[in-house]
Amino acid sequence: MQSYLEHQLITCSELQLSGRKPATFDTLVAVNSGSLLVRVGNHHQLLHKGDLFWINAGALCSYTLFPSTRYHCVTVSPRITVAMPSVSGKIKPSPLMTGLLDTLAHSQCKPLVESARQTLLHLLTTQKPKLPKAYVSIESLLQKASKEDLQWLLAAEGKRGVRSGQKIQAVAKKLNVDVEQLIQAGIDCLQEQW
Repeated sequence: MQSYLEHQLITCSELQLSGRKPATFDTLVAVNSGSLLVRVGNHHQLLHKGDLFWINAGALCSYTLFPSTRYHCVTVSPRITVAMPSVSGKIKPSPLMTGLLDTLAHSQCKPLVESARQTLLHLLTTQKPKLPKAYVSIESLLQKASKEDLQWLLAAEGKRGVRSGQKIQAVAKKLNVDVEQLIQAGIDCLQEQW
């Protein structure tokens, strides 16, 4: 890292799955448009436009990025001496935080960017991220998901299961869906990406 706080505005053009691994840095994920799924430990959190999620360094996590998703990714250097939130979870969005993220994404003025970094760092130290008290499984997310999110979630979980060596029938059974529905979700997603 070249700075104590680095910002990226990332656009995802296709369905992307990351492996589960410990987070290297404290990270703020803020969805600008589209949707993404964050898994921290055993908790699955589906994020939409305007949602903010904090991932503390060392947390076991993975991402499922849906196509046409645009999000801010802010990483905080482990060298800073201020205390950052020590647990992962959703953060309540505020107009100030949204404005600071937009400034970091679009401003070319170095003093303005530095001021935004310092203010955002201070704001992050005051946040209290929250995960739901009850375990949120992928199966429970599938029951509540919108039609579009359901299609991408099924395709992602099918791909993840098959990639790990499971048979498509076992993946469908785990997700409590028909094999045909799982295969159709994968086909629909491929057609949409092309």
